[in-house]
Amino acid sequence: MDTLVLSHTYQPIKLVNWFDAFNMVLTGRAELIAAYENKEVYSFTRSYKMPSVIRFIHSVVNRFANISYVKISRKNVWARDNGVCQYCGKHLNIKDATLDHVIPRSMGGQKVWTNIVLSCYGCNQKKGNKPLHETNLALKSKPCKPKNIEISRILAKNKEAQKIWKIFLEHYIT
Repeated sequence: MDTLVLSHTYQPIKLVNWFDAFNMVLTGRAELIAAYENKEVYSFTRSYKMPSVIRFIHSVVNRFANISYVKISRKNVWARDNGVCQYCGKHLNIKDATLDHVIPRSMGGQKVWTNIVLSCYGCNQKKGNKPLHETNLALKSKPCKPKNIEISRILAKNKEAQKIWKIFLEHYIT
């Protein structure tokens, strides 16, 4: 089970395993904000609620608060495009997905968020090294730079905690 860690100002920082979160609370570095229902940790003398959301008590560096650069990777493009081929609409496993340059690199297309889309192998082969207007393919949605891909990944990781976490993450969702 994962725990969402918030800064002292309630901004999301990262996910940690429940044991590390429990230790942060136990040592006084963080406070428990929300716990999983019907999940407890037992010691010899008492039981504790398993943390779902904790908050640091003192100031920490938040690497997602002012994120300006999101790395272009297969995993991040897959998350931005919701695992869907942007040409045919087929749902893809991350292992079967390819990245396609809308304007091919050989024609001056750059490796930027607005020029890269998720594609299935068949559509990528069909488009080849041609610009989009020379093919019979059309984009399902216009590619754009995501606000914060890590937040989307956090929400997708733990379905049970989504309801609790969404309260703290809704401002950051793209």
